[in-house]
Amino acid sequence: MTRRTVRVLLLVLACLGVWPVDATAQRRVVWDRLDVEAHIDATGALTVTEAHSMVFTGDWNGGERTFNIRGRQRLELRGLWRVNGNERIALTEDAALGDVDDYAWADRQRLRWRSRLASDPPFADTPLRYEITYVLRGILVDEGGTFRLNHDFAFPDRGDTIEDFSLDLTFDPEWRAPDDFPGTFTRTMIGPGQGLVVNVPLRFVGAELPVALQPQRQSPLLGPAAWALVVLTLAGIGRYFAIEGASGRFAPLETDIDEAWLEEHVLRYKPEVVGAAWDNKVGMPEVLAVLARLEREGKLRSVVGDGGARFSLHLTQGRNVFVDYERGLIDALFAAGRTEITPEIVRAHYRHMGFNPVEFISSGVTFEMRGILPPGTPRPAPQGFVSAGLICLGVVLLGVSAWSTGLPPAVWLLLLPAIAAAIGLSVAASVFRPRLHLGRIAALVALLPAVFAAWATASWLWRLAGRVHLDEPPLTTLGLAGVLVLALAMINMALVGPRSLEVPEVIAFRRRLAAARGYFARELRKPRPALRDQWAPWLLAFGLGPQMDRWSTSHPRATHTNDDERHASRSDDTSESSSSAPAWTGFGGGRSGGAGGGAAWATAAAALAAPIATPGSSSSGSDSSSSYSSSDSSSSSSGGGGGGGW
Repeated sequence: MTRRTVRVLLLVLACLGVWPVDATAQRRVVWDRLDVEAHIDATGALTVTEAHSMVFTGDWNGGERTFNIRGRQRLELRGLWRVNGNERIALTEDAALGDVDDYAWADRQRLRWRSRLASDPPFADTPLRYEITYVLRGILVDEGGTFRLNHDFAFPDRGDTIEDFSLDLTFDPEWRAPDDFPGTFTRTMIGPGQGLVVNVPLRFVGAELPVALQPQRQSPLLGPAAWALVVLTLAGIGRYFAIEGASGRFAPLETDIDEAWLEEHVLRYKPEVVGAAWDNKVGMPEVLAVLARLEREGKLRSVVGDGGARFSLHLTQGRNVFVDYERGLIDALFAAGRTEITPEIVRAHYRHMGFNPVEFISSGVTFEMRGILPPGTPRPAPQGFVSAGLICLGVVLLGVSAWSTGLPPAVWLLLLPAIAAAIGLSVAASVFRPRLHLGRIAALVALLPAVFAAWATASWLWRLAGRVHLDEPPLTTLGLAGVLVLALAMINMALVGPRSLEVPEVIAFRRRLAAARGYFARELRKPRPALRDQWAPWLLAFGLGPQMDRWSTSHPRATHTNDDERHASRSDDTSESSSSAPAWTGFGGGRSGGAGGGAAWATAAAALAAPIATPGSSSSGSDSSSSYSSSDSSSSSSGGGGGGGW
C-alpha cells in the first residue's frame, strides 16, 4: 500500500467520523516527487528546473523555497509556474502576495508563492505542482586546472520527506566530467535534513576560459590603502607627541626637592585638595587624607591595634568645629549621635542602605581643587561622536557592500582585533591621561592600540592584495572604504583618548604635584626617610598609604614612640620648621593599641573609607550509487537550502 493510498484512506475515515478530526487538521507538506533537470553551460553557470509535486494538509498560505547562496554566488530567477494538467500558469511577482498565484522574495534567499487565500478552507491532502527555473552563477570552485562542482540538488532544510527524487545533470561540450560520472541520479524517501550532493571534478576544454571563471582579482587600491593607513597612523602619532610636548607634558620632572619646596608647592594646600589635583579625581585616598588631617588638627583621635586590628575613631571636639564637606563626612560616619566608631559599627549602620564616603566630599574637594589650579580655559575634550560616526559609517559601508556584492569572510574577522583595540583604547586612555608624571615611553605604550589597529588592518590588506579568489567575492572599493573607515575610527580613538586637556600652566602645576609624589615614594623606600609625620595626610592623598604601611611594618622600632612623642608630632601649623618637628615614625595615628600598633594605620582606616554596597548589588529506496554523489546530509559548497510551506 503506497503512502498516497494511505492518505486517501485516512481522509475517507475522517469523513465517516471514524478517524479523529484532528488528524486531518495537522499542517504538513510532503513531496510526492521532486524532479530536477540541471545544465552547466560554457560560462560555468548552472541552469536548474525543479518540478515540485507537493501535497499540502492544513491552513498553509502556499509554498516556499529557500536557496543557500554563498560567497560570490549569484541567483537569477527565470520563472515560476503552477502546472495544472497540461497547462502551465505563470505566477506573477507581487510583494503583497495578495492573490493566488502571486510570488515574492521574503528576503534575498527565500522565495514564497501563494496557493490559498486566508478565507479559503484549509488544504486536506491537496496535491499541487509547481516548476521553478533559475540560474546559479559562481558555484564552480577553481582547484588549479580543474573546477569542482559540489552542489546539493535536494534542499535538506524542510519539515518532511521527498518520496521520489530524480536528477538529470548535463554539460556543454566545453566541459569534461570523469568517464564514470553517471549524470542521472534517483533516490526514494529522502528524509528531513538529508539532501543529494553531487561532487565531481570538471575540466574545461574550450578555447578560452570564460571571464566568469577567471580568478577574481582584488582591487588595485588595496596596496596603496595599506601604505596610506600606516603613514596616517605614524603622522597622527607624531602630531600627538608634538602637541603634548608643546604643552609641557614631557618636560623633565623636578628632582631638586626639599622641605622649603614642599612648603611652597604642596603643603600650603589641604592634602585632599592636593590629591584630587594630582590625578584629577576624588576617591578613597582623599577620604583618608581628610581623616588624617582632622586627626593632626586634634579634632579626631584614632586607636589602632596590633597590625591594624581593632581600629576605632573618636570625636575629640564638638561637631560645630567641622565645616563644609568635613561636617558632611563626620555626620555620615558618626551617625546616630555617636562619638566613637569602628568599621564594624559603620558597616552595620549602612548595611541596608549602602554608603560611599567619597560622595560626601567629592563636590567640595573638587570646588576647592579648581580654586588652586592656575587660570585658563581647558582644551576641549575629545569628541566621542567623531569616532562613533566613523564606526557607524564603516558598518554601513560594509553592510552595503555585503548586500550588493558580498564580502570576503576574512573581513568579519577584523571585528575581533577592532573590539580588542577599542577595549585597549579605553583602558589606556583612562590610565594614562590623568598621570602627567608619565613620560614619552608610557605615552607610546598608551598608543600601542592605535599601532596594533593600523598594523593588523594594513597587513591584512597587503596580504589580500596579492590574492585572487574564485570561490568568494573580492573586496570591492566600497568594502575597502568600510574597512579603512573602521580602522581610522580605532586610530582616532587611540590618538585623542590619552591627550591631556589642560592648559600648559595647569599641566605644569599638576606635574609639580607629581614630582612631590615621586619624592615621597622614593623616600618611603629608604630606612630613614626625610619625611615628617605631619606630612602623612599628603602622602595618603597621593595614594601612598600601602607604601606607608609597608615601611612601618619593615621598621617597627621606629613606631615604638610613646604617647607624648605622638602628641608632640601633631601640629595645627603644617609649616612647622624642621628644627622643631620630629622625624618620620610611620604615622600611627593618635594612639596605638600596643607596640607597633601604628604599623597599619592606612590599611585600618581604609576600612572606614571603603564604600558599602547596598543589598543585592555586586561589588565587584532504489539508488543509483556513484562516488560523485551522496544522499545524506554531507556538506556542499553550493546549493541546498530549504522548502515547504508558509
